[in-house]
Amino acid sequence: MKSLSVIVPVYRVEQYLAKCLDSILAQNVPDMEILVVDDGSPDDCYTIMQRYAQAYPEQVRIFQKPNGGLSDARNFGLSHAEGEYIAFVDSDDFLAEHMYATMLAKARQQDFDLVVCDLNYVFPGGRIQPASCNLSQDIFTEEEIKKSMISLYPAAWNKIYHRRLFEQELRFQKGVWFEDVEFLYRLFPHLHSIGVVNQPFYQYVQRDGAITATFDHRLFDYLKNWETILASYHQNGQFEKYQAELQYSCMRYLYATFLKGVARGHNFSIFQDAYRQARAFVHQHFSRAWRNPYFYRTGAKGIYLLTFQRLSAWLLYLWMRNK
Repeated sequence: MKSLSVIVPVYRVEQYLAKCLDSILAQNVPDMEILVVDDGSPDDCYTIMQRYAQAYPEQVRIFQKPNGGLSDARNFGLSHAEGEYIAFVDSDDFLAEHMYATMLAKARQQDFDLVVCDLNYVFPGGRIQPASCNLSQDIFTEEEIKKSMISLYPAAWNKIYHRRLFEQELRFQKGVWFEDVEFLYRLFPHLHSIGVVNQPFYQYVQRDGAITATFDHRLFDYLKNWETILASYHQNGQFEKYQAELQYSCMRYLYATFLKGVARGHNFSIFQDAYRQARAFVHQHFSRAWRNPYFYRTGAKGIYLLTFQRLSAWLLYLWMRNK
């Protein structure tokens, strides 16, 4: 068995791909495989992939498939992965040296299900902004894992996963955006331990025109994702057990991240529709937020979420649009 499988979906990243692959190859992890999946990219990415497969035949495996989106490409890679641990890298990002060697060493200390690290935002022009994974110590108990649900940085790529997590057919949801959030919340009930490496190893490149930086109708996929998340917990009989964490997280994403993105579209009628949908969704699935302790443990953010229902849509729009 390989020590690590690194899955790299590829689509329209011709100018970034070589730097990404070079940074993975520089990790110097013995018996690592890199699965590069061309998701029907219309540019010259596959030629670059072929060059790397020829130069590093023992490490780089390349695949071509019709375009199906990021989730579909990741799932395709999972179906071919042979590693004890699995990692995902977005092909416009890159890694700092020693990321995977350090995270694998951590994983093997306690046979962790999941290991996470900090990251850097890399902006055009080279400016770097460090960001935390929002955990500071290893986690071994169910209660601490539940608490981490409201804080853990919601990305698939600053983590390595033990392959046993995927043996129950856990996969990324196809056909939606912001699939990392949806995937990670379905992952939590499967976790028994999380290892933490507080070093900014993952380099998250900020490209112009990102969905989360400007308005895009695909922001409404946050609602679809939370519908899927909650349905999963209900189907598995786990909703009551995780209800407090799900309620806080859902309200945070819908009342903050989702609505802030919509407000940046400078269209109040769309924002008002999103505002109504978010409120209706929360009312449908949750009640008695004032009894949830997480809203009082998180300071001003929690108080904002509790008082959201009383705030004017117009005032929220003006505030979020300029924030």
